[in-house]
Amino acid sequence: MDHPFLLNANRYYFITMWVAISAAHIFLLRYFFETSMDLAVADSLSFNILFAGLSFSYWFAVRFSSNLSPTFAMINHIVGGIFIVGLCFFLSNYFLNQYFNITSEYTATLMPVKLFAGLFYYTVIVLIYYMVKYYFDLQEKINSESRLAAAVKEAELNMLKFQINPHFIFNSLNSISALTLNKPEKARDMILKLSDFMRYSVKNKQEEIGNLTEELKNIMLYLDIEKVRFGDKLDIQMDISPDAETCQLPNMILQPLMENAIKYGVYESTESSMINLIAKLADGILHIEIKNSFDSSGVPAKGQGIGLKNVSHRMQLIYDRDDLTNVYRNENLFIVTLKIPQIPSA
Repeated sequence: MDHPFLLNANRYYFITMWVAISAAHIFLLRYFFETSMDLAVADSLSFNILFAGLSFSYWFAVRFSSNLSPTFAMINHIVGGIFIVGLCFFLSNYFLNQYFNITSEYTATLMPVKLFAGLFYYTVIVLIYYMVKYYFDLQEKINSESRLAAAVKEAELNMLKFQINPHFIFNSLNSISALTLNKPEKARDMILKLSDFMRYSVKNKQEEIGNLTEELKNIMLYLDIEKVRFGDKLDIQMDISPDAETCQLPNMILQPLMENAIKYGVYESTESSMINLIAKLADGILHIEIKNSFDSSGVPAKGQGIGLKNVSHRMQLIYDRDDLTNVYRNENLFIVTLKIPQIPSA
């Protein structure tokens, strides 16, 4: 912990304070004790310069005493204060005797004033040091908590982003395997799409925010792969407003929502199932809505809802709000909405 009065800005406050104290000392001697100007200046400078120089050491005494019990800290400061004030008084008088041959009456008259002033200086400076130390400690605590919170948040976000559903990969590989016998060219095309999809996923693990256009390209790769498995059963419709295409959103935030729509819509349906993705910009917020039809009379697919929980948790961590994700049903439609605040460009 640096000395507070050695910092560039604070040293000037320190010098200004002691210049003011020295001027007040001169004024007191000159007009209340009728001391000559030369002696008043010499007395003020010899005492206050010594005290100012020694006051730098109080900082280390405060740091040491902060580790002691209140009783021992108090004793430490009392002893230190008496020693410092006595030393300054003795050295100041020694200097004045050498050059001004002051009388014992002068020394006796000013001794109570100097001792009281010295103890007052010492007390005030020590209290200032304690307040500065408390401020430094508080700032360090706040910074440590902030760094810890940021590290925890980053770890949680990374954990959420790395939760790629292995069933999707396995099912995709099984579908590709089946195509290798009947439609090898299409199987090759699916392998390339799966490779591109995984490359995008890995590349964007280290980047939290992307734009909607890139996200939709990745979603189309994912949907192309799924269409191999479901064919005409999977009907995708997208309504993207032009002003929404460049909007920002968390990377790979849509994939688990589309996967959820396919799992709970297409899996359980014997007919064509519609998935509709709508994106529009309004009042500085990107509104995304994903709707999928489902058979309300069928048995719901088993699952733990990890994808939706993952999305909701990521949104809360990134934007520090818990009202950005909404899930509801409307007759035979399952609807997920996202509200993604847009940060204005500088």
